[in-house]
This record gives sequence, C-alpha cells and structure tokens, in this order.
Amino acid sequence: MNEIKPTPIQGTRPAQAELLTDVQTAEILAVEPRTLRLWRNTRGLPHIKITSKVIRYRRADVDAWLERRRTVIPPHRTASRTGIPR
Repeated sequence: MNEIKPTPIQGTRPAQAELLTDVQTAEILAVEPRTLRLWRNTRGLPHIKITSKVIRYRRADVDAWLERRRTVIPPHRTASRTGIPR
C-alpha cells in the first residue's frame, strides 16, 4: 500500500499544510469518504471545519483516534465456548 502524504496547501503555514482531505482520510481508514461524515457525528472522528463544506483532518489526530478505538481480543478459550467446565 502506498503511503498517503498530506496535500501541501500553497500559501499556508506548515501545520496547515499537513491536513488531509476526505478522500485521503477515507483511503487511510479503508472506507468510503461518505462514511467519514457519519463517523464525525457518531464516533468522534476528529476533524477541522474550514468552512461549512470543507473538512480537513490531521494525520496525527486520525492515528490517535484509531489507537483509542483499538480493541485487544483475549486469547481463545475453547472450553468456555462449548460450555464444558475445565
């Protein structure tokens, strides 16, 4: 998979130049861009509202959001699934 690099925005400060578009963020998260709207409203996906129609994302914020949502699955225990006591 190719590494996605933020789109440089001409005439902006370095912090602003590191912002991702909907398409770039959706590609990172392997979802459709329209899913981002739902996740902003229901799952707290961090974003920056530039105008009422322009949304951007900081890569570090997206990575941190993903890490907070990470779930660790405990080791598989077959006996408990079958109902047989150990």
